[in-house]
Amino acid sequence: MGIRLRLGHLVCFGAVGLFVACASAPKAWVVGWQRPYHDLSPEAREGFVQARGDAGAGEIDSALQQLAGLIEFHPTNLDLLTYRQDLLLERSPREAEALGAAALLLAQRDPRPTWLILAARLTENREQAKALLEQAIGLDPDCADARLGLAALALEGDERYRWRSAKESLADCLASHPGHMGARRLEAWMFSQEGNPAAPAALARWLIASDGDPRVRHTDRVAAALDLAALHLGAQDPERALEILDRLQGESHQRPRRLALLAVARSESGDEDGALWAVSAAIRADPTNSLPRVQEALLLVSKDPLVQAEAWDRVVQVAGEGKGTELAELIQGLRAQVAGTRLRESLPEE
Repeated sequence: MGIRLRLGHLVCFGAVGLFVACASAPKAWVVGWQRPYHDLSPEAREGFVQARGDAGAGEIDSALQQLAGLIEFHPTNLDLLTYRQDLLLERSPREAEALGAAALLLAQRDPRPTWLILAARLTENREQAKALLEQAIGLDPDCADARLGLAALALEGDERYRWRSAKESLADCLASHPGHMGARRLEAWMFSQEGNPAAPAALARWLIASDGDPRVRHTDRVAAALDLAALHLGAQDPERALEILDRLQGESHQRPRRLALLAVARSESGDEDGALWAVSAAIRADPTNSLPRVQEALLLVSKDPLVQAEAWDRVVQVAGEGKGTELAELIQGLRAQVAGTRLRESLPEE
């Protein structure tokens, strides 16, 4: 809905292993609760944690009631207000248009940065969202949240220079608010997309800083941890990836992805049997995903050629179903078809 930052979306990972990756972090920063948009007393933060817990347990009405009491004493706190928006949308998705209209009306009647940002989050019109955020910056040039919104908005567009625009807005955001949790998460994500070697350190630093922070969803931290594990695998460091993945055992969020990464990590560390077990679990967790099937076929390379050919056949089958309209799935299906054909051609004639 609208331009809400999707980076997402509190597992204890242990600081010892992560601080190794943070030693070369490019910038030092401290988590902030700065005025006027993020100021929150320690007591109110405890109430925020309680609201998160209630929502996580499915008690959305209770969480909203808790937030209402907090917002009464912190009426401009964007962390509380944006979370309230998200919960209202989660509780009543069909009321999204009405919520957006109400937010826009409030911003028009009382154009202050807080209301303008909240309205921009809910509008489906990108140009209108951009105008609202720029209006907020015009009123308060140091409003980091508005600049972060512009960065996220740029990345969701298709303009030629969207990446450069996003980086500029993000840099302005961090200049005024170095400890902004959302901005630091976006920074780490952009580093990883660019292949920047600072990505693992930035992401690990964010995971440490966000531990126990009520502004960060449990699911966002899990996703970030999986991103970090993937970065370690890309850097050919399966042991560090396994350290992260082992701490996520039993986690339901993004379970298929975790198991797929686990299969790669175990394979790279020489545990072929463990890798096959993880692949099997990943297939059961998401039978429609062809990636675990590809991993299975690659792991069976030392097995009977007919067994591996049959595994490639399963990739072709899954790639042609459900998600088969996606280019990546089609390419995997074609490669699997070629691999299976070659294997069968290599078999001795009966």
